[in-house]
Amino acid sequence: MASEKDLAERTLKDHVNKLKKEKFTIIVNERYENVREVEKPREDVEKGYSQIMEIEILTKDVETLLFDVIFFAPSSVEILEPKEIKLGLNSLQSIMNSVADVLHTLASVGGGIVISTKK
Repeated sequence: MASEKDLAERTLKDHVNKLKKEKFTIIVNERYENVREVEKPREDVEKGYSQIMEIEILTKDVETLLFDVIFFAPSSVEILEPKEIKLGLNSLQSIMNSVADVLHTLASVGGGIVISTKK
């Protein structure tokens, strides 16, 4: 969401251009919808502007895909192929550590993780 129409367009294109610079990610196709005006996107904002895009990418491996999802935050992901993936122990550990790192980062922003026996 942006406060100006051109800012919505420019910001999304800048975001995609950063993804294009990723070493093991190839953008196959990108399709932008028209920017649309949104009335009262928040209580304190009269109007905003939003743009949706669809992008197809190829990645070297599942770790690269996970990195792209974590750091570029798409709204949703659809994996077209391969239909099945066989993961080695190193790949699975890398994925789990990436997820754990994100969770720890989010927890630290929220004041940390508190363990309690109280319900």
